[in-house]
Amino acid sequence: MEKNFRILFVDDEVPVLNGIRRIFQARRSDWELVFASSGKEGIQKASIMEFDLIVTDGKMPGMSGSEMLKEMKSKGITKDIPTIMLTGYVDDDMRKEALECGIIEFVNKPVIPEEFVLRIENVLNFKMMHDELKSSTEELTSANNELNRLYEVIKDQKAELEELNDIKNQFIEIAMNDFRNSTQKIADLTTELSEMFDPGTDSEKLAVTEKIFGKAEELAKIYAKIMNVADITSGNLKLKYSKVRTLEFFNELISRNTASAEKKQIRIEAYHDNILPVEVMMDTNKILIALSRMIENAIKYSENSTSIEIGMKYENGIIKFLIKDHGIGIIEEDLKDIFKFNTGEEENRQGISLPIAKKIIEAHKGDISVESKFGGGSTFSVSIPVDGNAQGV
Repeated sequence: MEKNFRILFVDDEVPVLNGIRRIFQARRSDWELVFASSGKEGIQKASIMEFDLIVTDGKMPGMSGSEMLKEMKSKGITKDIPTIMLTGYVDDDMRKEALECGIIEFVNKPVIPEEFVLRIENVLNFKMMHDELKSSTEELTSANNELNRLYEVIKDQKAELEELNDIKNQFIEIAMNDFRNSTQKIADLTTELSEMFDPGTDSEKLAVTEKIFGKAEELAKIYAKIMNVADITSGNLKLKYSKVRTLEFFNELISRNTASAEKKQIRIEAYHDNILPVEVMMDTNKILIALSRMIENAIKYSENSTSIEIGMKYENGIIKFLIKDHGIGIIEEDLKDIFKFNTGEEENRQGISLPIAKKIIEAHKGDISVESKFGGGSTFSVSIPVDGNAQGV
């Protein structure tokens, strides 16, 4: 035994109690033995001391062993205490009554010392395992309660963050609406002003108003771009799928980026497979944003009078776009983070263009990757399912 146990023996016969003392004399260093000569005395001692085992005589004058245990049970004393009954005879009624009181063992009188000691050891071993299991259960319950508490804290914090995010989004929306309204007002006032001028005598003034109107249009485009970025980075990106004719989409992609390439005298070499699906299911506007972000980077980091290649291929229900430049390339240590939003003070050279592109492509259940060597240019690959089945469209 790894712990000391306290045992209460209850019997109205003094010779029996003396005999028990002799039997367990060798175990006094392991077991603390307490004796009571009546049921009432047993209840009294059990009320002021904690026991690991109660051994009681079945028949005692005034209060039987079963009656004593019933009263102990009613007071909650024997809730986790195993009990053994000493008896000379046990009939069915006595056994039933004893079991109702929590008796787990019967030992016949007169007892056989070796058997009696073994029975006690078995019950105490059982009690020790029960206590260890109970302790482990309590620890697990405590840990589970702590996890539940932490979960509630995290849930509250999440709700608070969501509320703050909603407030932030509302503020942005209000600010951007004011920005849009002000831009529209500038355009309207500029139009009214230009109508007041005479084309023959106020040509210089008209030219200025045209420039102001042009700047207002640029601001409107900036507003649209900002709203697209806010939508994409908010975590609530919603796609508006539609059927788009494949070649028309590809030509639009090339056309949209031709002007910026021509400013640097960069040639766009476009190519595509001869066999392509007639139509593709996608959010056309957002895919154009994603691919244009990569083309803009290819143009930006390419030398003047060079070229970039833009290709479109089709295989097994997947449309694949390739954007290859011959620019400065990307150093190896930047490649692993090139599609991540940078939260530090320093941004990588790609800014937020590529993370935005990645979010759009992944929302389409597609894939984006890059191969690059510093000084040797970069090749971006984008693969998208053509039928929208991945989105349940």
